[in-house]
Amino acid sequence: MIKHLFRQFSTAIGIVILITACDTDKNHYTGEENIPLSISVSPANFVSPSGAVTRSTDNGNQTTFDKDDRIGIIVISQTGNILADNLPYRYDGSAWTFDRILGENEGKSPYYYDNTVGSVSYLVYFPYRPEANGLSTATALKLQFPPLPDQRDEAAYCNSDLMLWESGSGIPQKSLNIRLEHAYSLISLSPSVQLRMPDGTVTKNAISVGNVSLTIAGETRYARPVTDGS
Repeated sequence: MIKHLFRQFSTAIGIVILITACDTDKNHYTGEENIPLSISVSPANFVSPSGAVTRSTDNGNQTTFDKDDRIGIIVISQTGNILADNLPYRYDGSAWTFDRILGENEGKSPYYYDNTVGSVSYLVYFPYRPEANGLSTATALKLQFPPLPDQRDEAAYCNSDLMLWESGSGIPQKSLNIRLEHAYSLISLSPSVQLRMPDGTVTKNAISVGNVSLTIAGETRYARPVTDGS
């Protein structure tokens, strides 16, 4: 059984994985006012010191997205103004599109291509939260959504896995190829017992543990058990 816990660090030690937290046409366009932003999204995996890859869905090894997962998209002007404020995009199992139901409930609408606004940057994060309204930097998102201290519940564990992507400043785009990266560490513990018998032979046995807690920087944090053997 493996215990996983997210934590804001940026180094990797032993078996513990710690990852902390051109188009040159600048004229006004015609006939393109109603082109909605299209996106493709892929997640990066956690990488262990041995090179093995290790959530949204956590199978212990890889990061994948589930149907009805949502990301938030923020578009910022060159002067720092928010042009699109935390728009929800939903994964239907094969593609990502603007979540009209959630968006309308929150008074939001899809973002449309506009090459008259000058340089812009795109900030995308997962999982979507309405509390991100008004935020425009990766640092602000991290401060708003730190890893939860108790991750024994699957929802709390998954919500602790903040993922981010930033485009950098450039001309407006009709489509985005988004590669989300984990913002925080993943601590993975695989306890085992080594027994030395009276005859000198040594045996190793895997053990199961529960209700694991870690004290990090004076704070108690509770890990989620993973039972898939990864």
